[in-house]
Amino acid sequence: MEMDKVLPNIGRQSNTSHAHIVRNRSNHDDRQYIPDPYLNVAKKMEGQFVQFMVEQMKKTVSKENPDSAAANYYKSMLTEQQSKTIAGQDGGLGLQELILNQIYPKRLRNVTAYNAYRQQAASTMINKHRPQPTSTQEISHE
Repeated sequence: MEMDKVLPNIGRQSNTSHAHIVRNRSNHDDRQYIPDPYLNVAKKMEGQFVQFMVEQMKKTVSKENPDSAAANYYKSMLTEQQSKTIAGQDGGLGLQELILNQIYPKRLRNVTAYNAYRQQAASTMINKHRPQPTSTQEISHE
């Protein structure tokens, strides 16, 4: 299938301008203050979008003979891997940055906000594991 040969190259740019390099560097500096859960959500959302896009592109290619269940399963795995590859290349298609701007705005991308997030996350983990009284236990204040 010709499309399978072409898809791994989608998203690559042969010419890189100076502005593109500077923009990527500043985005990279911002990213060090974005908590991992937010980065993972943005990356996975972009991957899902790319997977949907690739599936729709493949539907436009005519099929000469019907596919077996095994072939369909293989093709779905191939599509998933292609979408992960496309989304993972040099910041993907740019959707990750758009998603991050919505779920973790640039004004929060600094050391103070990042440390506050980490402190809150650690506090939540401590409270989560603290034993809580059950309904049958009485709390005495004596």
